[in-house]
Amino acid sequence: MHLKIIVVLLQLVFVVFADDDGTIVTISNGKIQGKTKKSLDEQKYYAFEGIPYAAPPTGDNRFKAPQKVDDWDGVLATKRNEKACLQIIAVIPQGSEDCLYLNVYTPADLKSSNSQSLPVLVWFYGGSYQTGSTADVKPVYFMDYEVILVTVNYRLGVFGFLSTGDDVASGNWGLKDQRFALQWVKKNIDQFGGDPNKVTIGGQNAGASSVGYHMLTDTHRNIRKGLFRAVISESGSPLCPQYFQSSPKKYADELATLIDSSFKGNSEALVALLRKQTPEKLTRLSNAIKLRHLPINDPVQSIFIYNVWLPVIEDSDSDSALIYHPMHKDFMDGKFSDIPLLIGYNSEEAIYYPDYVAALAFSSRINDNPQSLVFDNLNVEDKTQAGNDIKAIYASSFKDNKGLLLEFFSDNVYTTPIIRQAELVSKKSPVYLYEFAYRGSNQLIRFEEADNVGHAFELRYLFGNKKFNSKNDKLLHERMMKMWTNFVKYMNPTPDEDDDLVKWSKVKSSNNMEYLIINSTLEMSSQPKRYKKWKAVLSEHLSSPYWVY
Repeated sequence: MHLKIIVVLLQLVFVVFADDDGTIVTISNGKIQGKTKKSLDEQKYYAFEGIPYAAPPTGDNRFKAPQKVDDWDGVLATKRNEKACLQIIAVIPQGSEDCLYLNVYTPADLKSSNSQSLPVLVWFYGGSYQTGSTADVKPVYFMDYEVILVTVNYRLGVFGFLSTGDDVASGNWGLKDQRFALQWVKKNIDQFGGDPNKVTIGGQNAGASSVGYHMLTDTHRNIRKGLFRAVISESGSPLCPQYFQSSPKKYADELATLIDSSFKGNSEALVALLRKQTPEKLTRLSNAIKLRHLPINDPVQSIFIYNVWLPVIEDSDSDSALIYHPMHKDFMDGKFSDIPLLIGYNSEEAIYYPDYVAALAFSSRINDNPQSLVFDNLNVEDKTQAGNDIKAIYASSFKDNKGLLLEFFSDNVYTTPIIRQAELVSKKSPVYLYEFAYRGSNQLIRFEEADNVGHAFELRYLFGNKKFNSKNDKLLHERMMKMWTNFVKYMNPTPDEDDDLVKWSKVKSSNNMEYLIINSTLEMSSQPKRYKKWKAVLSEHLSSPYWVY
């Protein structure tokens, strides 16, 4: 009997078996035990939650690239998704510095010996690189679509993105965590029934920015080669100005002097000082740096500065460097992975953010200070003229016109850089561009002047965990799940004719950019929003180096 079981297991592509307590899988570091759950359609699936993919980034590992986790003996219980990386929630530090864990969710019917390896979606949560965790990403819907879902924790805030501007602490630790997790997936996902050659990476907000960063070609080292074959990017891009820090050393030095007012040491001394601090103290002080730099007299710039601890351009001589060219220039020069991209935005991204809504009360002040309409890290010489040209895209005045101001916020922060990335990538690779414009039945936010489809509103239809009572909500959810999982499976959201869908055409030309409007109906359109006008203004005013857009 035992011999038969061994023979059957050897025939499988993966090593999964059930016992009385749950499910055990053998991965590169040892054995792990998950648990069995059910999808909303009552389909069984396996959940392995809290798998360590790297050593704890504590002590000497703080401000260092992720390190290999030690092997373990026996069976490690991986049944709870309860770890989150340190972050500030309502001015209180929450989470743990020991947070480099991932979760794998795999459909249970894979136990058949005839099963083929399934495609994999690796998802990175959003939160502007300062908040978020895998708990934000529910796997339930995907378990009915023959796709394996992997969700990944990565370091945030000062722990994820402090940089001294040199080799001592080059930065981008959170992005390096993600890359390390992708290497883990490449090595281990076959043990869960996944195909390591059919991995799609995706994310929303900072997660979308992250997958865009991972797309950028490393011309010196093939550190990303073969880790993924397609990308899903929702409401974010490395070209979004709020996801890039051009002056990291300034903030690292300021943090050190906040701890020790007499500090005048070099980068080595700075990192040594920061490693001595408790994680909670470092979290509070790093947040104080952010608050200190809020330009409270400028209602536009104050809401643009989400965080000072962000991705940076590293020294190209560093062996661990992940990003060392200006992102916009790399996209313009075609230095990115030649793989399919599904990318898009929501109709009025700004509605989600209370700060944007609060800024509407300052419409007159915004109107009278056009230079404030230009991000500080956009390389623009005459920001007043550029601001006036941007304002002219919408109207001669923003005064008492909250609808136009919401459109400006949405375009400036998200829509324009996202479409720019889509345009540049489409010159080399297949790109499927969308606008999510559906107002759900339970939507509470309402502005008379707005379309009321804000940032992150699409996530409930992909990563929720409840059944939909509204017929329209349910149909929208089913359509999105079908298109998104088609892309994971076939690198095309509409590979075949389907009565429930419309053929989603690729972006073919910068002059007539096609995109899918996702609403209660699906409709192809062209020339999204005010993009051409924004492109003309930025083309006139942007100077090298081309970081963001």
